[in-house]
Amino acid sequence: MMNAATEQTLETIQAMRRQEESSYGVSDYLSQLPQMTHQPQNPLDTPVDASCRFVMAKWCNEIADFCNYKRETVAIALNCLDR
Repeated sequence: MMNAATEQTLETIQAMRRQEESSYGVSDYLSQLPQMTHQPQNPLDTPVDASCRFVMAKWCNEIADFCNYKRETVAIALNCLDR
C-alpha cells in the first residue's frame, strides 16, 4: 500500500507524461522548408535554413561564453527558437 505522498507523486508524473506526449511535440522545420526557386527581393523573406541556424547557434554560444553564461542557457534558448 502506498502512502498519500507517493500516490500523489505518481499521479503527477503520469499527468506530466500525458502532457508531454500530447502537447510538447517539436517538428523538424528544417526538413520542411520549401525549395527556393528564386532569390527573394527582401532578405527578411528568406527562411531560416540549416546554415542560418548554425550561425545563430554559434553566435549565441560566443555571447554565452563572453558573458560567462552556462551553455545550457543557449541550449534552452535554441530549443525555444526551434519550436
